[in-house]
Amino acid sequence: MTAAETTATEEGAAKERAAAPAPLRPLEGVTVLSLAPNLPGPWAAWRLRQWGAHVIKVESPGGDMMSRMSTLIYERFSAEMEIVEVNLKNKTGRAQLAKLADQAEILVTSMRPSAAERLGLPELADRMSLAWVEVVGSEEDPEDPGHDLTYQAANGTIAAGGPEAPRLPAVLLADVMGGERAAGQALAALLQRRANVAGGHGGAVRVKVSLEQAVRDAAVTTDLTHAEAILGGTLPEYGIYRCADGYVALAALEPHFRERMEALLGTSAEELAAVFAEQPAEHWVAFAKEHDLPIVPVT
Repeated sequence: MTAAETTATEEGAAKERAAAPAPLRPLEGVTVLSLAPNLPGPWAAWRLRQWGAHVIKVESPGGDMMSRMSTLIYERFSAEMEIVEVNLKNKTGRAQLAKLADQAEILVTSMRPSAAERLGLPELADRMSLAWVEVVGSEEDPEDPGHDLTYQAANGTIAAGGPEAPRLPAVLLADVMGGERAAGQALAALLQRRANVAGGHGGAVRVKVSLEQAVRDAAVTTDLTHAEAILGGTLPEYGIYRCADGYVALAALEPHFRERMEALLGTSAEELAAVFAEQPAEHWVAFAKEHDLPIVPVT
């Protein structure tokens, strides 16, 4: 590549960057204090960090259990956060927590209400007029023990039935949905908190986010995906097919995709199965690109 070509390439890349929309960072200048380990709370704090907030994550002397379960997840959802080790079981630690809370507008926790009471969080949040998002398990009884697996099992998002035992979920739906919901609720609570302060009203703005409720809401979509439903395997154009070296997923739902599929590949599930079995996944990736069809390998 010549110097002129290199310059032109660099100028083109610069123009693309200039034309790209700037990332939304509405929380620049906002500090979030997170006492939430594991996944839902850190997910919410990570999302708030993406929106520009400064996040102070408080970890116990033993650290976040997630750091021992998955270094990948822990590092991703703690990136660019200020990690502070605090022993909240003693007075010194609680005094340190109060100093950190004095910097914050938003508080994120994921613990039982009884644990929050023992740590004096209701009084602290009221005194600092914090927007407090409490991630809990069950909305009906937040003291009940539970985790993503139990919430999914209770709400029909784990495939059951047939000769094989149900498999553990591939995605932690309650944790992910709950984390996203908590981030959104944090924004709403922050707006309410600022309105209260402007109006001369102090006290915490408290919002509970239930992981079980998050799954329950998501479970509505199983009306589309159960065995007899439209997206549960009854449509040839929406399914998983064996190919020569694995499986591919086909999702040609819209009429223009379906018509193209029928013209190029076949109309029935049997026809599609026979065609897909002839070639490896790499072939079908190229085929999908060439013909603008939604076909991808199952990884």
